[in-house]
Amino acid sequence: MTSYTCDMSIPHSRRLGFVPVPQNILVKNKVSQEEVTRSKASERLNECSFEIASRAHQHLMKARSLMEGVPKEGRGALLPAVPMFIYLDRLQKVNYDVFHPSLQQRSWKLLPLLWLYHVQNKY
Repeated sequence: MTSYTCDMSIPHSRRLGFVPVPQNILVKNKVSQEEVTRSKASERLNECSFEIASRAHQHLMKARSLMEGVPKEGRGALLPAVPMFIYLDRLQKVNYDVFHPSLQQRSWKLLPLLWLYHVQNKY
């Protein structure tokens, strides 16, 4: 599982019966699996989320820096990066609280930004 989908799946993990956060990150930040499965927001869980989101952002920036090597007709495959950037930006604005209600709703900016990035052929 990639690091950015991990953050997005935390609120839904309770229904599926698993904890999507790597164990080493939970231990490092002293967060129990029970806190995650009970959807209990905490500063320590926000630290876990920050660590995962930071890594995801690094991966997306690296992919963006390599975009020049991708043929223009193949760049559409990079379109899923756009919602990830939007989500990471929204997550930062709520101080990495993955249970914040505003993150449970799709951003109204998503479709217009997808169209804009596709037309501009940048991702």
